[in-house]
Amino acid sequence: MQYLIIKISSRFFNLFSPAAAVFIGKIGGVLFYLLSRKKRRITFRNLKRVFPQYSYAELEKIARRSFINFGSNLAESFTIPKMKSDVFLRYVKMKNADFLKKEPNGHILVGIHEGSWEVFLCGISKVINYAVLARRQKNEKADALLNKARKNSGLKVCFNLRCLISYLKRKYWIGIVVDHGAQKNAPRVKFFGFSIPTPSGVHLLAKKFNKKIYAGYIRRKQGLYQEIEFSSPILPAETDEETLLKINSFFEEKIKKYPQEYIWWYKRFKRTKDLKVIVLDDGRRGHFNQAHNCANLFEELGFKVDIINVRVKYKHESLRLIADLFFWMKAFPRFAELLLKNILTQQSWQEIKNKYADVIVSAGSYTAAVNCLFSGLWGAKSIQLLKPNIPLFCFNLAVIPYHDKAIAFANTAKIIGSLTYFNKSRIDSAVAELKNKFELKEGKKLALFIGGPISNEEIYCRNLKVFLDELKGFSLRNNLKIIATTSFRSSAKIENLMEKELSNFSSTEILILANRLNYDFVVTSFLALAEYVFVSADSVSMITEALSLRKVPAVVSLEKDSNKHHKRFIDFLKEKDLLNELTAPYKIEENSLKTSTEFSVEKVNRLSIMKKMGSLGL
Repeated sequence: MQYLIIKISSRFFNLFSPAAAVFIGKIGGVLFYLLSRKKRRITFRNLKRVFPQYSYAELEKIARRSFINFGSNLAESFTIPKMKSDVFLRYVKMKNADFLKKEPNGHILVGIHEGSWEVFLCGISKVINYAVLARRQKNEKADALLNKARKNSGLKVCFNLRCLISYLKRKYWIGIVVDHGAQKNAPRVKFFGFSIPTPSGVHLLAKKFNKKIYAGYIRRKQGLYQEIEFSSPILPAETDEETLLKINSFFEEKIKKYPQEYIWWYKRFKRTKDLKVIVLDDGRRGHFNQAHNCANLFEELGFKVDIINVRVKYKHESLRLIADLFFWMKAFPRFAELLLKNILTQQSWQEIKNKYADVIVSAGSYTAAVNCLFSGLWGAKSIQLLKPNIPLFCFNLAVIPYHDKAIAFANTAKIIGSLTYFNKSRIDSAVAELKNKFELKEGKKLALFIGGPISNEEIYCRNLKVFLDELKGFSLRNNLKIIATTSFRSSAKIENLMEKELSNFSSTEILILANRLNYDFVVTSFLALAEYVFVSADSVSMITEALSLRKVPAVVSLEKDSNKHHKRFIDFLKEKDLLNELTAPYKIEENSLKTSTEFSVEKVNRLSIMKKMGSLGL
């Protein structure tokens, strides 16, 4: 089939003049662009990676021209054999090419997948003795037909390095394509800021045979007129990475200048381990932390993660409903871009539109629709934490707590509580910062974490006062030092009560009132040092963080359960024997407190999420 297609195409395009064939190829390129949805999506992602500052319309223009150029180049390649050398060279000009005739011993030319490659090869072969390394086609007849045309132009074609080296020894110039991202085990070299596998054969040959390297870039100026521009000589450096960086630098410059020549729909960046993750921030610390914790999990999959925070704000709260209603516009990038531009504040829109992301992470319903639309606009993978107001199937991965009772799809990872992320270095660093900031005494610690009321602040504060009296007595009888903190959800009334009851108490070692002064290391260090952990029942994240460090918390109910999600969460942990529940009048010693467990909530949650992350196709 491949042979027949090439044969028929060759006969068809040779019915026309080269100029007419190129024009027909342009029409074919337009059809290719319109019909190849998958390649179009890959093209836009790669373009956004290289030109993050460009709008969708600007990238669409480059993408369309790239497909059209490809059609022209393909059609033109079938007409090359019938063109005479003098006619051919009239159309193909070479810039900075004096070295081709001045260097009698032959050196190495390097190209990439761009422009009219067949014109590049034939143009060079009509000026110098030239041999090129090629890959065989799967169909033997198609391979023979293609390479017959190349040989007729005077080009020597090799299919292995031994053949290529033999021509190099005979003072031929040799040509090699640097096929970015094709070889899994090739050295990883920066290309547009991303480390991707880059074949190092050109460096090894240049170093072994003491040859110079020249990179070449061909572009179509107008109609049949094309220009080949060469780099300055690149001498092989000590390492292959240094040499390849110089080569990549030349091609980066030319691609940025003439992006329409590059073939953008190849998955050049598929094997990169550099991952750009955008975390959408809704202004809620708990959501922000969970989204960051999720992004950090990619490091355990072997990626080098670059996290970019973007604060999401709507022009008006009512526009959030518009976003939720029109989430399906993710399938129509132009409309998704227009919608985001009109519902977000100018600052939020500017931050979003000028960013590239492989993955977009959001937590909570406020940013869910923006994630959906933004990821649809640029083809990024989307991850949503916590139950949103839009369907879960809109995202590539939805991370939902068991207690949210959401309908699970194939893209859903269920977790216990909230998503945490601890490692030894983070724990050690937090403890060191705490000890550096506060003077800690020897002895066992009791950590207390207080949040805020869900429904009734008066009842909450009244019960908190009763509990604190019991807690102080418990600490004295057991010789425990109290390290306590409130949260950003704690009201002024709660913090005043905590200050009154604990600030001058003899067993209080540290009291942090989060809304007055807070430190990032507090939660981690408190949990790491505490023998006993007490958490108010309203704080799902604190309870989960305690369990993540294998500390069984004493969960203090300070008001009647009015939130069904919190109640389901507490009931779930009680069934698993993963918490101590304290209710009024809070007689702590009457409850035999379990303080530790072998069960790691964080480990279970990580495995659940990472299993799904592995299927995202990054």
